[in-house]
Amino acid sequence: MQPTTINPAKAYLLGYRPAMANLECHVREYNRLYRQYDELQSAWARATRATSSLTAVRISGTPNHDSMANAVMDIIRLKQQHEGSKAIYEQYKGKADGTLDWLLDDMQRLADVGRDRLETISHIEDQRLRLVLFWRYFLPRMSWIKIADELSKLTGKHCGENNVYKLHGKALAEVRRIIGE
Repeated sequence: MQPTTINPAKAYLLGYRPAMANLECHVREYNRLYRQYDELQSAWARATRATSSLTAVRISGTPNHDSMANAVMDIIRLKQQHEGSKAIYEQYKGKADGTLDWLLDDMQRLADVGRDRLETISHIEDQRLRLVLFWRYFLPRMSWIKIADELSKLTGKHCGENNVYKLHGKALAEVRRIIGE
């Protein structure tokens, strides 16, 4: 038995929904990573802030008489504590930057996939053909009967399921012509 090959125009249009689903996932992941990266940057900035409030020296009963020296010791201690953290931060920052860049590039590619397909059907002159494709491939899946119903409402003329099949075939032929298959 010979395996059936899918019409190239149909295969092309069927690529829309998975691309948009992947785009939606990428947007969620990008937002999650960006928030995580932003929180890490804020935490790093707080941890490495080297400002200290210097107060007047109180001589009576306190062993620490030099608040400037105390501030310098705090800075040295913070620097030592965060040397390891800095390496981890830089490693994560590089990974996050790379991942965010990749996600942005892939989101652009997926958006282009969707835009190309929508633009392709916009070149079809017959509105009925465009609508059949739009309802079938771009909106949540509609049955052939539902598409026939919608076309009947829109045109004011009865459109049966067999008519929709014929319109669909014509529309796919137009897409095939447009994409050069």
